[in-house]
Amino acid sequence: MFFPEGQVRVFLYGEPVSMRLSFDGLYALARHRLQQDPLSGNLFAFINRRATQIKVLYFDRTGLCVWAKRLEQGRLISDWREVSSCEMD
Repeated sequence: MFFPEGQVRVFLYGEPVSMRLSFDGLYALARHRLQQDPLSGNLFAFINRRATQIKVLYFDRTGLCVWAKRLEQGRLISDWREVSSCEMD
């Protein structure tokens, strides 16, 4: 799916998340912790404690989708104390 530039909002969840969570668990975090509607078409990013994996939840008008990526080297975040839930572009 291609997103029109400037029309998609990205929300980063500011706490470590278990990568065992799938559609329902990530949906609940976006809905109740981020106070956002996961069916809005926005992207919701969740990172594990070691910051080596990320999952992105989004709704593509036919259902929920989850993208997942695991880094072989490096980290997505260097220090969790500096991270908070936020909206990004």
